[in-house]
Amino acid sequence: GACKVQADKPLNCSIYPAHAASKGGRIMLTITNVCPVINDEGQLKPGIDEYARERMAGPMRSVVEQHPEVAIPFRADDMTAIEVLNP
Repeated sequence: GACKVQADKPLNCSIYPAHAASKGGRIMLTITNVCPVINDEGQLKPGIDEYARERMAGPMRSVVEQHPEVAIPFRADDMTAIEVLNP
């Protein structure tokens, strides 16, 4: 609730800790491991990956199909790949 641009947040801020991330020509739905809400000693808490697949993959796939530029570079040190979004 401390965001000063709440109404005009960039997409990546609005969907944090999820991201569309590119790696090796693929765009994936990823979750940032460092978010304290979903992090359990460096790993995603149980059920987060299933939630992301069920609730976020479809809408994110639609956004990526129309705007592939929203994908940020994949960072293996702090992201977990959940699902490939582009064929």
